[in-house]
Amino acid sequence: MKRGSFLLKPANWPHLPAAPTPEDWEAAKACLHVYHESLRRRALALEPHDLQARAGEWSVWQTLSGVAAHDLYHAGQIQLLKKLTARV
Repeated sequence: MKRGSFLLKPANWPHLPAAPTPEDWEAAKACLHVYHESLRRRALALEPHDLQARAGEWSVWQTLSGVAAHDLYHAGQIQLLKKLTARV
């Protein structure tokens, strides 16, 4: 995957199908997996001193921590939605 590229366009708010199918859901999960694996590979290749380097406004460590917190937040939202839809 090319740095700075995103599989879905536009990257910030990609267009989604009006009535998603199971195939659309599988494709979305596959896209997420591609990005998580890419980030994981890059993070594992870092040396401890690399974590203090700047990545724009934040250090690499702060950026990785922010990504993890962001993903955990959304994972919590998904779990809540699963519980709520199970009651319907």
